[in-house]
This record gives sequence, C-alpha cells and structure tokens, in this order.
Amino acid sequence: MNKRVVVTGGTSRFGKDVVKRFVEAGNHVLFTGIEHRDDGEAVADELKAINDAVTIEYCRCNLSSEQSVKETAGAVAERLGGCDILVNNAANLKCGAVHQMEVFAWERVFDVDVKGVFLTCKHILPMMMEQHGGAVVNITSDADGLTGGSTAVSTSANGAVLNLTQSMALDYADYGIRVNAVSPMALASKLFARGAAPSDLVNYAKSVPLKRIAKPVEVANAVFFLASDQASFITGVNLPVDGGLSASRGPINLTGPS
Repeated sequence: MNKRVVVTGGTSRFGKDVVKRFVEAGNHVLFTGIEHRDDGEAVADELKAINDAVTIEYCRCNLSSEQSVKETAGAVAERLGGCDILVNNAANLKCGAVHQMEVFAWERVFDVDVKGVFLTCKHILPMMMEQHGGAVVNITSDADGLTGGSTAVSTSANGAVLNLTQSMALDYADYGIRVNAVSPMALASKLFARGAAPSDLVNYAKSVPLKRIAKPVEVANAVFFLASDQASFITGVNLPVDGGLSASRGPINLTGPS
C-alpha cells in the first residue's frame, strides 16, 4: 500500500496486531500509547523486525489532552510527512451498572473512547483534507446495538462513536475522506478479560454462532480492509466482526467486576 498510517492504542495486544497488519503490507506507521518512551520504542523495535523497509514510530500520547494530541499530530507531520489512514483503536473498559459507577470512571471511559476519537480526528483530518483523500477507521463494539448487562458506560461511549462515525462520513465525503467503524463483540485480549468474569469468556463463546471469541488478527484484517482501496466506495458503515452474534440477536451479559 505504501500509505502513512496512524494507530492509537498501538501498544495493546490488538493494537499491535493492527500495526503489524499495516507494516506487513508495506505501510509506514506511527502508533500511540500511554507507555513510557522506552517501552513504546521496544514495541516499535519488535515490529521493525517484520519489515525494516518501512518507518515505524512510537509517540506517547494522552488522548484526553488536546495539547498532547496536537503534539502527536505534529509528530505525524514531521516523521511521516502526513497521514493517509487513521485508526482510532485506544479504549478504556469499565463494567458496572449506572448506580455502581463512579463519576471518575465514567468520565475516564468517555475521555479515551469518545473525546480521544474527537481530538485525534480534529487534528489529523486537516492533513487528509489538504491532500483530498484518506480513510478513518474507528474501533468500537456492541455491533448493531446489542447490549449486555453491566456495560452502561461502554455501550454509551460506543454509541457516541458510531454516531460520530456516520456524521464524519457525511462531513468529509467532499474531501474524498472515508470514515467507517469496525465493531468486534469481544476479543481474546487483556482489555476484554480485565472487564469480564472468568465464566463470561466461556459463556460468550457458547453464545456466538461460530462458537469462539475473535482473534485480534481477525479484527485487524477487517480494519485493514476498510482502510484499503478495496473499500474505496464504502463510507459511513459499521462492520460487525462478531462471529454471527448480531445476526442471531443473542446478547451476552457481562457480569464482571464493577
């Protein structure tokens, strides 16, 4: 592809799979995370072993801080020379019913999952507008509006991102910028496992028509497709990657620690 790609939350297990997928295809990538510089650069070195012909950069970024995001956008312009593809992957998961939820926990989820997407798009989109082209992929969940118990804050944030995705798809179509979302119902990742009781993963797999939880690379492939020229006439969509769960209309309750 030889595109310039920005991935937020690129140090997570799933984020690394997304970065890896783009690197394997010959793209230059700058990924963000909250890890200290040495830790982030260790991840970058690990990924460089896959393809040393491309640029792979790490930038520490607090997505809830506009100043931090602006500095990251500056690094994108300096190190990559612009951005062709933006993947908003960073997320914060918190389980619990509304009456159990601490205000700071609710705000933290919205700061990362919603405000972070807004700020990153606000400061990266002008690069795409100037070149009259680009693709944005927002990673969310809760495909087709299915919800489970104890997920009030996460599903609320996901709904906001899905609506934002559609609005941006309309706002930036004249600039040749496509904006889509990928909605995995669950991943075999530390983020999901941290918010779920041990029995949830087993029960979840049983409720999925394909009888298992998604592998991070399977969702990364969907992200890659929507970002690629193969999806050149697709914008404003939410692509569920859920093993058929949304088709079955079979939600699963997550009753993990609040």
